[in-house]
Amino acid sequence: MPSAVVFKVIKPTRFKNEWFVDAVEEESKRIGNEMLKDFRKTVRTWNDKPRFRKAISVGPRSVDILVGTDNDIYRYVNDGTRVRYAVMSRDFIPKTRVRHIGSFRGRGGMVFINKNHPMPGIVGRHFDEEIQKKWQSRYKKAMERVMSSFRSRSGHAI
Repeated sequence: MPSAVVFKVIKPTRFKNEWFVDAVEEESKRIGNEMLKDFRKTVRTWNDKPRFRKAISVGPRSVDILVGTDNDIYRYVNDGTRVRYAVMSRDFIPKTRVRHIGSFRGRGGMVFINKNHPMPGIVGRHFDEEIQKKWQSRYKKAMERVMSSFRSRSGHAI
């Protein structure tokens, strides 16, 4: 009884680097926009809202999503200070809380500046660290979805 074995070579399609880079960039922009929304939440109730900017950079070995502001007051609130010269009203209630992505109504405000009598500094709210913590795992999952989709489309899936 004659028998025959036939081997068929299955070749994956040519690796399309442009599509992959475009998909990574598109997903990075989406995540960057969501991060920008979170930063804006932290100043939602402020009278003088800082302007936040976003920059995305997709390189051969890394992807950078930068969201931030150069506003000094935001930096003082986010990072904290060692001393404070602002004298606040007796009814003062801050609009932000430590490690909370958001902003509340608050009450009172600065009465005057006294450079001769420094007081304990501002406790840092660390919005940037909380937003990074929130989005880091979500970004990783998004990139895994992009890679999985790319493997399937290109025929490189195992």
